Amino acid sequence: MRISRLAERSGVPATTLRLWEGAGLLPADRTPAGYRLYGEDAVERLAFIGAARHLGLPLKEIGCTSARPLSPPLRDQARAWMAYSAPRVAARAPRRSRSAVSGRCGWSRAPR
Repeated sequence: MRISRLAERSGVPATTLRLWEGAGLLPADRTPAGYRLYGEDAVERLAFIGAARHLGLPLKEIGCTSARPLSPPLRDQARAWMAYSAPRVAARAPRRSRSAVSGRCGWSRAPR
């Protein structure tokens, strides 16, 4: 999918997508005309990057962690960590609720 479609689906501005691509967080292929092309896994990767940024992780650390696709066990761990850290996140950034982050990440509820 092109960058405009990914931005629309993820809610992340295209300028941020370009920045994260340049930082090595979001790989993209190119068409012969130079347009960026992202796979379906980019949406999941963006959810992970967004959640990690919300928790205050620097881009360098996120890059080390997000270099591989999220496996179901890692995704479950990330969800559990979000549930565990929700009070800290809420205290640190009261303008954003956990439900807003969860919705943006595609998570309908906290893990059990």
